[in-house]
Amino acid sequence: MHLSIGCQLDLRCESATPLLALVHPHISLVPDLVGAERLELEPERGYELLTDQSGNRWCRLLARAGTIQLRYAATIHRPDSNDPVLPAVGACPIEALPIDTYRFLNPSTYCDTPALMELAWSTFAGMPPGWSLVQAICDWVHGRIRFDYDAIHPHKRASDAADVPFLRSFGAHQLCGFTVITEAIAQPSSSEAQTLQVKPPLVKAATAS
Repeated sequence: MHLSIGCQLDLRCESATPLLALVHPHISLVPDLVGAERLELEPERGYELLTDQSGNRWCRLLARAGTIQLRYAATIHRPDSNDPVLPAVGACPIEALPIDTYRFLNPSTYCDTPALMELAWSTFAGMPPGWSLVQAICDWVHGRIRFDYDAIHPHKRASDAADVPFLRSFGAHQLCGFTVITEAIAQPSSSEAQTLQVKPPLVKAATAS
């Protein structure tokens, strides 16, 4: 399946503001991209694409004072299937985890771990370990957490709400618009694809003549 993905951000900055925007897919998904990625800035300005140690791809730019619009678009190929559902899968003991997964157990600067531990124990302590526990956590997050830019403030903690860290600025700014685009692109059937393949290349023929 081909998916059309993208987003549009509208920002208003009080003064020239360095920005890091996390809008590009993770480095592991780059081989699945179909065609070139498109990043448009209005007013037009230069930017750099940086990849951190975790494979996140950051767009770095300097936004001038006033309003700036950032638009990202790409097409990506993803399997046309649902995620597997395996309720019988149990938990892996911590001592048996692959060593390269331990970095995901480290505290995050985005999370106030002590408060979240209390929340986790009080909410999920009675759940059996394994698939059912993970599913319960996912259901809790999907049912209770949403992105609300107007609710962000410098002292907000992850235990107060879970804010998506997709944008970091180093100056006063206001996000005045945020749109996410994800659409499935209709693919031709096998018979249609064969028909398309035998058609003459009209554009090339016209150019050659």
